Amino acid sequence: MDSFNPSRVKSLLIHELMEEINRKLKMRDSSIETVKLDRSEIDLRMISKEVQSELPLWVLVHEYGINNFVAYAVSDVEQHFLFGMGILKDGKVVKFLKGNTNHETVR
Repeated sequence: MDSFNPSRVKSLLIHELMEEINRKLKMRDSSIETVKLDRSEIDLRMISKEVQSELPLWVLVHEYGINNFVAYAVSDVEQHFLFGMGILKDGKVVKFLKGNTNHETVR
């Protein structure tokens, strides 16, 4: 099984943030946070409905924010699978990047 690659995910999310805010960003321009959450604590709007029932008991939510935008990725704690990825603006999902029923491995 391939392992989750946080650097690759971060690069993809920063790229999507740049497109969304229509300006160039460097990775150091964004705030970064990773939190471990019980699946009951996660905002399910961040995950497609098809995947919500497949979430493990514990997940990691990786967030990269600038201004009122947050790019996020949700993985299992072992960081093998990506359950969802997208962009929030003012707390609302504006773009799903990943989140289908086949767990996706990010290399």
